[in-house]
Amino acid sequence: MQSMRGKAVKVVSSLLYYMPLSLPYKVIFIRRDFSEILAPQKKYLTVEAKIQPSSQTMFSDSR
Repeated sequence: MQSMRGKAVKVVSSLLYYMPLSLPYKVIFIRRDFSEILAPQKKYLTVEAKIQPSSQTMFSDSR
């Protein structure tokens, strides 16, 4: 985090607890609709599946 000094970093709120206490922070919380969060992740996973088909099995129904 020292190398990111003076720059903006996007962090999931649950990970804020793991940020070094020795550095100063300005935190902005953004509320987003859950579908807005999932859409880019789904797109990313689709691209990754084309690169690595084996990763798709992690999300498939094993029944």
